[in-house]
Amino acid sequence: MKLSLKIAAIFTVMTVLTIILYLVSSNIMVDYLYQGELTRITGISSGVINRIEGEKGKFVGKVKEYASILEMIEKLDDKNDVNFMEELGLYKKFASDGIEYKILIEPNLKIKQTYELEHKHAISEVEKVYIQELVLDLIDDDKTFIQDILSTEKHVYWIGISTLKNNVNNEIIGYFVGVKAIDQQLLTSIEESMGKNIKLVEELDRNRISKIQPMGDQELMLIYNDDNIASYYQLLGSHIEEEFYIRVTEPLVVKQETKRNIDMFTTILIALCIVINFILAMIIERFVVRRIVNINRGINSIKTSKNFSERIIIDQIDDEIGTLEKDINEMFDSLEMANDYIRSKEAKYSGVLTTMTNGFAYYRIERDEQGRILDAICEEFNDALSQLMNVDRAEMLGKKFSEFINNTYIGEINLSDVLCQINDTHKPIVFNQIKLREDKWVDLTLNIIEKGYFTILVNDVSELKRFSEEMKYLAEYDSLTQLKNRFSLYQYLHSLKRINKPFVIYFMDLDNFKTLNDTVGHREGDKVLHHVANELMKLASSNVCIGRLGGDEFIVVREGVYDPTDTMKYGEDIIQLVNKRFEYALYNFDIKVSIGVSIYPQQALDVNTLLKYGDIAMYKSKHSGGNSVHIFTDTMMEELEVEASLKDAVKNEEFIPYYQPIYDIRNDKIIGAEALVRWEKGGEVIVPDRFIPIAKKTGDIIAIDYKILDKACEFCKQWRLRGIEEFTISVNMSYRSLKHPNCVEIIRSTLLKYNLNPSALKIEITEDEVLDYPQYIAKILNALKLLGVKIALDDFGVGYSSFNHIKMLPIDTLKIDRSLLVKIEDDNKSLAIVETLINLAHTLNLEVVCEGIEEKPQVEILRGIACDLIQGYYISQPLKEKLFDKCIEHYNLNKTIENII
Repeated sequence: MKLSLKIAAIFTVMTVLTIILYLVSSNIMVDYLYQGELTRITGISSGVINRIEGEKGKFVGKVKEYASILEMIEKLDDKNDVNFMEELGLYKKFASDGIEYKILIEPNLKIKQTYELEHKHAISEVEKVYIQELVLDLIDDDKTFIQDILSTEKHVYWIGISTLKNNVNNEIIGYFVGVKAIDQQLLTSIEESMGKNIKLVEELDRNRISKIQPMGDQELMLIYNDDNIASYYQLLGSHIEEEFYIRVTEPLVVKQETKRNIDMFTTILIALCIVINFILAMIIERFVVRRIVNINRGINSIKTSKNFSERIIIDQIDDEIGTLEKDINEMFDSLEMANDYIRSKEAKYSGVLTTMTNGFAYYRIERDEQGRILDAICEEFNDALSQLMNVDRAEMLGKKFSEFINNTYIGEINLSDVLCQINDTHKPIVFNQIKLREDKWVDLTLNIIEKGYFTILVNDVSELKRFSEEMKYLAEYDSLTQLKNRFSLYQYLHSLKRINKPFVIYFMDLDNFKTLNDTVGHREGDKVLHHVANELMKLASSNVCIGRLGGDEFIVVREGVYDPTDTMKYGEDIIQLVNKRFEYALYNFDIKVSIGVSIYPQQALDVNTLLKYGDIAMYKSKHSGGNSVHIFTDTMMEELEVEASLKDAVKNEEFIPYYQPIYDIRNDKIIGAEALVRWEKGGEVIVPDRFIPIAKKTGDIIAIDYKILDKACEFCKQWRLRGIEEFTISVNMSYRSLKHPNCVEIIRSTLLKYNLNPSALKIEITEDEVLDYPQYIAKILNALKLLGVKIALDDFGVGYSSFNHIKMLPIDTLKIDRSLLVKIEDDNKSLAIVETLINLAHTLNLEVVCEGIEEKPQVEILRGIACDLIQGYYISQPLKEKLFDKCIEHYNLNKTIENII
């Protein structure tokens, strides 16, 4: 739409809106005038009603006046034969008082006499009978005067009933009734005196009521139109059966005159507004639209000629449009400069494209007659793309994009959809790692740069692709053994789980591999791992997968369902396969492996849980001596539950010490105790064998050891304060607790906390705790010795018992294991071994404690071979602190070992 038409439309709309505004305003003013007319008719109606009420008051006064006269006349008539009504001229008054009908009633309610006014409104005989019956019903001796309004079928009347009484004895002597019609004759007299149009009407169309105005106890109903307004006042009484209304009608004089004036004024304003808008439109056409049209012609001329040196003509008028003309010319100055700048940059960018290492091409989109995209034609490309494609310039120029795509290994794509997508969305499309030639991999990026044209950027990623493949291999395979790594194994197990394929996991760990590594070095250890991997790969097949979890842990996954015998045999075959002798320098090592087996889906549905079950079963194999196979069982599940509960148990202080007395066999007295940890869980006491190995594995043993140490030191201090000054406490300490960086400091702080002499504390260690790092443990024990703490070597005589450890470790006490003492009374060899151990210990200035003493003959034999201390159920089982107190008290009373229990 042209600007002139838009301006004309705007002024037309403004004119129409102005006319509508004027008309609405005039209507509002007319409505306001209606409100004034309503107020006026309400006031007039109120005056009319007041006049009617005044006529009613006159009627009531006359009835009461006649009643008072009649009371006197009745008394006189009783005494004389004279007709006093005639004498007093009462009949003449009746004839001119305006009351249409009067009734004189005897005390027995019989009609005595009636008086009817000669009047054009004659009361019919039917009405008289109805009035008389109604009067008789209304008479109430308790009321002096009764007034009401009653109606017949066509007329409405005021009625007044006055009771006539004897003034001497207040006896009722009769009743006087006055009946006056409320008719048009009465209203006409009021109409003439007030100069208003007043009528008595019997009907009212309530649907035409415009407004209801309250008036006293009643309502004034108003009906108005364009010419007049009428008010309706309803006559109400207890015996009015028909509806009668007093209607007052008034012409809308003020409203009509004012409306004419408003209409005339509105017409003048509308005409004036139209003229002004027309004049303004002509001015805008002359001084705005024409100038803008000239500017538009100048711009189109420059656009058509594409001559950016041409400028539009400035009309030299100093206003906003003149400023716009100048700004447009300045804009063309900037465009001309920008055009020159672009041309210079275009030459530079062309050089850049030539030297780019990434391939680049510029394509024009081809469409059919319906505008659908068919293909694209190459219009420009750089040397890098020519080299990547291995084609010369002549071959590439004009080549279709579909031909370029077909020469790659991009796969199945819809070329039309791709071109439509970049053309419609203006978002780049990237194809990663597509094969351009046999040895070339590229990333291809398509990007729209202007309508109908797009570019492709080809980035050579051949080296990155090769590196990516290597990284992918390293991500999935172990670099040392070339087996599947942990990540790849997990993916494989999850894939079997997704298809619900049953399988068996053989979780393997090489026995004593750490010792081998420490002895011959990690390089030779890696050779062992590589050798084991090669042996295991002999098992690989379509249903057997081999992998390395890390360290010396391997996994064999065997798909399928197998019975326990076959499962065990397959595990034993693996052991036979792995069991080889490894020779290095002067060392010979037998490669042995412990295997734990878990089964999907019988034992668990979760991969992590299955691996954990296999790990638990593998450790069971290790604890059983190694180089064996164990299938996970429900019993092992208990160990898993124990592991899950350990941390909460430590936090909730569920681990408490039980104390087993240590008895001085030579002096017949208890001189100390060993603190043995127990786990009290839900009313059950869990023995150490069920949780200590797991706690050592999880590391929770550290918190347990130090908690028992603290309570044991407190216990020892209490007994020393109670008089047993030589009382000592023995506390077991694991390898992990001794290895703790602050071990010595923690023990020192605990002793200081209870002000306990260090010599009262004896730290017990077992040989298997020092096997891996004997020198390090010896260093820690020496530091404890410097504090004054005693050291005991526990469980001597089982497992790895070696006198070399007695020599190397700074021990004070040797505790001989109960396994050597079980049949000491019957077995001379056992007796000889124990006696030799005791003598050797004494030679080394070591104190000897024999554990597990349960029979009296054992006590006597040990006393005879100079054993120092004994410990076992013969003295007492491990006891809680309170029961230990009773044990000591009982011993002090009996003083003999036989009575301690």
